[in-house]
Amino acid sequence: MNSNFPLVSVFVASYNNARYIQQSLESVRQQTYPSIELIIVDDASTDSSVEVIREWLTQTGYEAKFIINETNLGVCKSSNVFLSHATGTYISWLASDDIMLPQKLDTQVTLLENSPQKVGVVYSDAVVIGADSKQYFSRFIQMHRQFVDVPQGYIFPVLLQDNYIPVMTALFRRSCFDECGWYDEDLNYEDWDILLRFARKFEFIYSDYVAAQYRVHSASLSQKLQSLTSLESSFKLLYKHIAINAECDAIIKGKLRHLLDRMYYLKSPRQREYMEKYYAYFNDEWLFKFALKSGLPYFRLLRIQRLLGRFTGKA
Repeated sequence: MNSNFPLVSVFVASYNNARYIQQSLESVRQQTYPSIELIIVDDASTDSSVEVIREWLTQTGYEAKFIINETNLGVCKSSNVFLSHATGTYISWLASDDIMLPQKLDTQVTLLENSPQKVGVVYSDAVVIGADSKQYFSRFIQMHRQFVDVPQGYIFPVLLQDNYIPVMTALFRRSCFDECGWYDEDLNYEDWDILLRFARKFEFIYSDYVAAQYRVHSASLSQKLQSLTSLESSFKLLYKHIAINAECDAIIKGKLRHLLDRMYYLKSPRQREYMEKYYAYFNDEWLFKFALKSGLPYFRLLRIQRLLGRFTGKA
């Protein structure tokens, strides 16, 4: 560490990525930025991740805090374990199968140091790689959204549409967590929720420097986010932001309807509970009220209504 530079706390979230964790840790060690506090939290991995991490720490002599959860806590609780140990002015998050590019922290700390306090986050783009480390797509953001100019400033309405930000490329002021709260432990994934909460109060800036390699493989967390619990997490995190304004409500309304329809097809035992929660606020459509009472999927009823309208000439 170098006391002449602001300290960056880097969180490496480890879970069953023994094959890749050494590459992730090496990418932190190879950063050109000189003041890093590395904190590794292993969330009770069942593979050899802990042994690989210990071997890397011994071989490199790199200073780090290594925390091993006795039981699997999930990514949100593990992220809060990290925050409870982090002492840096800035926070950076890295999954144990992703890779930071060498000037990531150097570039982003400089940007935040020269920005007003209302700017809480700088983010960049990432290239997408596979299990074999070969590049699959040119850019992460291009996979999600086709922007003419990547958004900066107050990006909350854009971020509500979907999470297009690769979180491993972001650098946060610690003050964002102090003001907006830590990770929501009631959710089963962390990035979209924390980004939305920060985007309501802070401005974001975009750096065109490609800051990371984002790995997609069969065991990665991103491949598991289509589960029922993840749909429910998405509903919960979006519902936090209702009643900001009409524009945001319209976005949230459409996304919640879609989530409810998918819950129906996955036979969620809590679908009715979430439908009632939706209808308590968005109570302006008779068709949705009928779906709530009947337990039928709203979007299927809507399609039937539209087809009948075309057939009868009332569409």
